[in-house]
Amino acid sequence: METKEKKAKSKEKSTRYSEAEKAKILEFIAKYDSENGRGGQSVAAKQYGVSQLTLINWKKAQGKSSSKPKAGKKPKAGKKAKVKKAKVKKTKGKRGRKPGARKIARATRGRKGASAGFSTKIVSILKQIESNEKQIAKLSKNSGSLKQKLKTQLS
Repeated sequence: METKEKKAKSKEKSTRYSEAEKAKILEFIAKYDSENGRGGQSVAAKQYGVSQLTLINWKKAQGKSSSKPKAGKKPKAGKKAKVKKAKVKKTKGKRGRKPGARKIARATRGRKGASAGFSTKIVSILKQIESNEKQIAKLSKNSGSLKQKLKTQLS
């Protein structure tokens, strides 16, 4: 809970702006942006002592978006744009963990995916190495007996 001192400090910092003051500041931003291309919002924030977040909210309320629309292909009339969104299961995780770490962990638990395919390849290569080592052991035993036969035949 907030104490009386904290409430008093927060009330000192906050200022209510009238609609006329908001309109004046937003007009300043529009004029500055038209003359200089951009930067009116940060200049107005410094000059009038209003936070940039407040200015963004005022612009949204007025109907002007603070960000420009992104360039790209527009969908044809009558068709909806296809948007693929990743399905992320909302679960509580440990603090500081990145969301992608869970996906990687799941993929390595035997599920079919890029990581799972890689681990199966490694296992098959290890099995092949093991069988090759067994064959080498058999061949070295056979070579020892063949060497003895050659020595007896040559002497």
